[in-house]
Amino acid sequence: AFDYMGAIRKEDCFSFRVWAPNADFVSVVGDFNSWERYSNPLTRITSGGIWEITLPSDKVKNGDKYKFFIKNKDKELLTT
Repeated sequence: AFDYMGAIRKEDCFSFRVWAPNADFVSVVGDFNSWERYSNPLTRITSGGIWEITLPSDKVKNGDKYKFFIKNKDKELLTT
């Protein structure tokens, strides 16, 4: 899980993945997008609730702080 979940740098991009099985919406927020909750939505990639987005490394820099914004019908949560 350590090598797959969270923020993983590849050659020229960063992949962000999180497990949020009950989420209706997930995005990544951070220094690179001024903490805007809806600017970088993730896509659900498994029926078990793994969400993912890949962003270019010219947008995300090493050391940028980030969190996941997770929303379902009842709650909103910012989490790492």
